[in-house]
Amino acid sequence: MHQLFILMTTAKPEAVYFSLGDRETKVSNPALRVTEDVMKKLSENCRDRGVASLYEQNPGNHYTDCVNRVVKGIDWVLQNLN
Repeated sequence: MHQLFILMTTAKPEAVYFSLGDRETKVSNPALRVTEDVMKKLSENCRDRGVASLYEQNPGNHYTDCVNRVVKGIDWVLQNLN
């Protein structure tokens, strides 16, 4: 996440899509438990900077339907480019 923070403070992408499984924060690892809050804040930060951004929660964990989630994210980004 630190690298993404640096990227978001030095670059301005046109569109960003965040996808998280609804079970990804229900883990014992404390660093992973905050992923949802961090992604929501990053998405909000993008919108505040005029970057098209979507945070979306999907069923399952990190590995559930990952190919379709990536395709959905790419599709959304391409549709939201300026």
